[in-house]
Formats: sequence, structure tokens, C-alpha cells
Amino acid sequence: MYLDLHTHERDATEFWRPVEPQPVIESTVTGPMVSHRDMGGYFAQHVFDACATKLLPCRWKLGDVLACREDFIPCNQCGFQCDPSEATYVCFVDGFQMNKAGVQSPWRTSDDSILPPAPNWGPDYKFYPAVALPDWAIRRRVTVRQVEVRRVSTITEEEAMAAGFVAIGCGVTGRCVPDPEWARDGFREWWDSAFPAHPWASEPWAWRVVVESLNKE
Repeated sequence: MYLDLHTHERDATEFWRPVEPQPVIESTVTGPMVSHRDMGGYFAQHVFDACATKLLPCRWKLGDVLACREDFIPCNQCGFQCDPSEATYVCFVDGFQMNKAGVQSPWRTSDDSILPPAPNWGPDYKFYPAVALPDWAIRRRVTVRQVEVRRVSTITEEEAMAAGFVAIGCGVTGRCVPDPEWARDGFREWWDSAFPAHPWASEPWAWRVVVESLNKE
């Protein structure tokens, strides 16, 4: 099973995705009712019951192993950008490249300088979407440890940081430290950009998937 990462999720320990389709609440004389078409009224503690009774199309379950795919640039042995099926190594957004033997090395410094041997890219090079990443180039695998369904607006500052938004704030002393308050703001902006069909303001239901890395340190 694959999980296609967004740039900030490279080392995240939890992932948030919209529930598809979004659940709705059907009112009855006795109160909210859940039909087989939706799971409105269910909260996190009921998510597994909803899955078991097919009230919710479950994307993940405890113990699932997910192969994390990332945006990349495919290159051939001469360093030219090529079709992913012809690549002998790939370059990632974080400045590292990996060959088919699984060896990683930097191709870019923190100030965006290209390191030798420089890839022979023209001005029109582009990153391919994560879904096209070859299996041999997958750098991270994780196992699912917790699954919840929640309103996305209930995300906490700590959860936003765990999802990859480690914002840095600088106080009057000039000392810059991780600032959780900025992390939630960053998450909200990303959500609206990544999932325009389910804007934050509409309080959509979302999967919260907590994972543990299987990669050896």
C-alpha cells in the first residue's frame, strides 16, 4: 500500500487526509442516524465499528505497512532528466539523490548550490508527482499505529508539528525556536491548498493516521 507524501511530510509521524466521500448526518425522530451511505455522527472512538460494518470506506487499518512516495526528478546515467521508467537514479526535493542500489548522496546544498557531479538539467526540468516514483526509489516505509476520523479543525498545535509543520518563531531576544502556534497556521494554509474541495472553513471530516517508521536508523 502506498502513501503519497507532500513536501513537508518527509519525516512526519502522522498524516491527515480528507474522508472520501464526506459523511453527512441524517436526522430522524429519535436523533442522528447513520446509513450505509455515510457515517455522520460517528466520532474517533467509533471509527473501527464503522469500518467493520461497512459504514465507512476505510483507507487504513492498524498494522498496515505504507510505502511513502515523494515528488522526484528521474535521471539517467548521464545525469539528464528522463522518463521515470528509464531512470538510474532520482533526485528528491530535500536535496538528496538515490540510485538503484539504494545509495543516497546530496545533489544540492542548503543554499541551493548544485553539487558535483551536477545533474545535466536544462531550464525546464520538473519534479514528477509522488505517484510516479519507482518502487526501488522508495526511501521510507511506515506502519500504522493509530487511526482516527475527526474534524480537521480539531487538530492541535502538537499534532500539526507531528504532521511536519515545525515552524520557527523569533522573539524579541532574536533567539529562534520551534513555535507550535505557527505550526497549526501552516497546516491550515496547506490543507486549503492541497484539498480545495474540502476547505478548512467547511470543517471537513479527516483521517488522522499515526505511524511508526520501519526504516533502520
